[in-house]
Amino acid sequence: MNAFKIINGGVNSRPHISIAIRTYNHQKFIGQAIESVLMQNTSYSYEIAVADDCSPDNTRNVILEYQKKYPEKIKLILQEKNVGHNKNQITLLTNLSGKYVALLDGDDYWTDPLKLQKQVDFLENNGDFASCFHNVSVLKEGQFQNDNMIEVKDVTTIYDLARNNYIRISSFTFRNNLVKDFPEEIETVSGDDYFHFMLVSKYGKIRKMREIMAVYRRHDDSMSSAMAGLSMFKNTIRNVEVLFPHFDDDIAQILKEQHVEKIFHFAIFLVNYGLIEGKGFLFKSMNANMDTVLIRIVALIQDNIILKGQQKSLKFTFKNIFNLSKRRFTN
Repeated sequence: MNAFKIINGGVNSRPHISIAIRTYNHQKFIGQAIESVLMQNTSYSYEIAVADDCSPDNTRNVILEYQKKYPEKIKLILQEKNVGHNKNQITLLTNLSGKYVALLDGDDYWTDPLKLQKQVDFLENNGDFASCFHNVSVLKEGQFQNDNMIEVKDVTTIYDLARNNYIRISSFTFRNNLVKDFPEEIETVSGDDYFHFMLVSKYGKIRKMREIMAVYRRHDDSMSSAMAGLSMFKNTIRNVEVLFPHFDDDIAQILKEQHVEKIFHFAIFLVNYGLIEGKGFLFKSMNANMDTVLIRIVALIQDNIILKGQQKSLKFTFKNIFNLSKRRFTN
């Protein structure tokens, strides 16, 4: 069990809202994140809980100064050693007292001073909703970009979310204590956000607010685009796999179809970046019927594709993959 220390200088023991900020090596950004919460104009009481995963930079000193300045609003959860993103997040989520929780990453920030008021007002007045989220701006290298999240209706359910993630973490506000116990597998995935969104969404509908009320900071990846994409696809496939046992059969089936679709796009990625050995198969020409292309890709994967630089088989189930391809990938 990970060891951590809580610094609480007098925060309300029963706040209406808990703002949950996870942070690691965010010395350049964490102040802006906290300030964006302090600027909130809301009639509800709140606590700001900041969990630092033993950052080696100056993050801890920054948040300690904020806690000294605002002891009645800020409590700190300080890991004694680095435990990793997911364990730090679970520690944070299991030490919150609010009726509602609003998530914020330590390198993101909110832009609308009424964000909390709008989201919590909605949840207070709509008991059949478990959560709500909103649009964000994307900031990369000092430039704002369009968000590439898929567009969805104003009201969605777990059935929609099971098909694809469309929520940015720093926009997500939800009812606390819906998830009583976090599955152990959540600690094994590369990013626990989607897993958590899915668990919360078992208990009610999801509302999208169209306003842009936060900035999501996208950092430049030092890896090559090929290696970054390879890591992303492999992690995403793994993340979906661990979800299967935790949901009813109908939701699990949707997740499995999403799994197959992601594997299909992963295979396309491998071919396009030349990460599959075997010169005889040219996908880029796209002259073949899509079903034929898919069959060839599946054959390559089933033959235990050797990725350049590492010899690993890709493990997944191909049941119904051809039926799925006919519905989604044919011309």
